Amino acid sequence: MVRPDLRAPDAWFWQLPAVAQLRTEGLDLAPVTVLVGENGSGRSTLVEAVARAWQRSLTAAVKHWGPLPSPDESALWAELDLQGEHRRPQGGACPRASADA
Repeated sequence: MVRPDLRAPDAWFWQLPAVAQLRTEGLDLAPVTVLVGENGSGRSTLVEAVARAWQRSLTAAVKHWGPLPSPDESALWAELDLQGEHRRPQGGACPRASADA
C-alpha cells in the first residue's frame, strides 16, 4: 500500500508502469507473485522497494539479511506502507541482480 502522505509525490519512479499501478491500485502479494513486463517497466524497482520497506520492520538482530543500499536505489521504499495477514519475516534474503555481474 502506498502511504497517503507521500514524501516525494513527483519522484521519477511514479512514472514507471509497475509503480504507477501500485500507486493507483495497491498490490496484494500471494505466497508466490510473478511480475511481468517490458524492460524499464519498474519490476526491479518495485521488488527492491518492497524488500527494503520490509527490512525496515525487522528486528535489529536480523537487519544484516539483505544487501546494502546501492547508489542507484530509489526512495520508493519510504513511500510504502506494508500490511499483512502473516507474521512479518525475521530473516531471509533479497539478492540483487546486476547487468554488470
